[in-house]
Amino acid sequence: MKRHSHGMTLVELLAAMALLATLGTMLVQLMRNAFDLYHAGERNGQHLASAATAIGLLENDLSNLHTGSGGRLVIQVTRGAGGLSMIRMTRSVPQGEMEHPVLRVAGAKAAPPPPSPESKPTDVNSQGLPDASKPEGPWAGGDPGPGFRESLAPPSGLLEVCWALTQEEVDPPGMLTLWRGIRSPALGNGSFFGEDGPAGGDTGWIRKNLSPVVTGVLFFRVFAGDTLPSIETEMALLDAAPNASGQETWDSTRAILPPEQFGMARGATSLSDERDDVFPRRIGVTLTLGVPGRADARLIRPLRPGEREIIVDEPGRLPRLSDRDRLLLVGGEWCELDDLASGGGHVARGRRRTQVGDHPTGTSVYTGRTFRLAVRPPAGRFDYTEAIR
Repeated sequence: MKRHSHGMTLVELLAAMALLATLGTMLVQLMRNAFDLYHAGERNGQHLASAATAIGLLENDLSNLHTGSGGRLVIQVTRGAGGLSMIRMTRSVPQGEMEHPVLRVAGAKAAPPPPSPESKPTDVNSQGLPDASKPEGPWAGGDPGPGFRESLAPPSGLLEVCWALTQEEVDPPGMLTLWRGIRSPALGNGSFFGEDGPAGGDTGWIRKNLSPVVTGVLFFRVFAGDTLPSIETEMALLDAAPNASGQETWDSTRAILPPEQFGMARGATSLSDERDDVFPRRIGVTLTLGVPGRADARLIRPLRPGEREIIVDEPGRLPRLSDRDRLLLVGGEWCELDDLASGGGHVARGRRRTQVGDHPTGTSVYTGRTFRLAVRPPAGRFDYTEAIR
């Protein structure tokens, strides 16, 4: 008599459970990868949207840099972790002043030479700038001399522009906000280059005079010179002492920044002599953006000074060794990924002049996305001396 089995043997049951567990694991991994791709695409979209705004404005300002009478460009590294770049410049207004009713008057008239002792000014303010309500035309006289050249108002249709960074209290260490402000008439009352202008990246002055453009900035640096550094050269440059190469600062007037910051500085008397102004042939911007409030990963093991192994909860979001930019920001300290390890990797500490810190478990790790901009100003001017003028 034959006996028919209507159930599964223990071996078959175990085999089925193992197969289901394998399929479940594969399904979970597929879903995880899908979510990672979705979040990566979302972050990239936010990075691109933020970069488009900031890079577009920067390119427009730098491409319209004014290098004639009244033209100024000051790039400096201010206080902060690793230094913060600040840009001040005068720029022309696209399409000319006639397209801008306010600028047809603002900055359009030059101040007359200083009055003689027998006369008193009736149509200029206390700083020798013209009264916009008076109908007089541009100054048509001869050269008033070096002592009074700086009192001549610049050509019409110019704006002053200032870019600066701040560390806001609501943001984590190293997450910065980029600000921009404009004013006209150029070099008039309240000028960004005047006595009431920014002093060493004064955050109070920045918040009062500028407007935020983008937050989530992890890194912002401006370079100027005959050529721009490559990615590899940029890394070495930013690990050296500030201003060691001279490419992180520029002063077209040669009178605003001291010689220890700008090698071609000539002193305060150079401010009134525009013949010796110098402008770079190239200006480059490096901008790294993250997503505010959304770290790419977090430490699951403390990173102490002297340690090089970093372990995070999302190792797949760390840079790849094939990337040219392998930098990540850990609690305000820049590190560079040297090698991969289980759950993370090995890093070089204290890059981009940041201080090596003690980072506890849970510290945010940002990789962000880096954008680079290279601009050729309207006219670069050679440095030259009195002997060849």
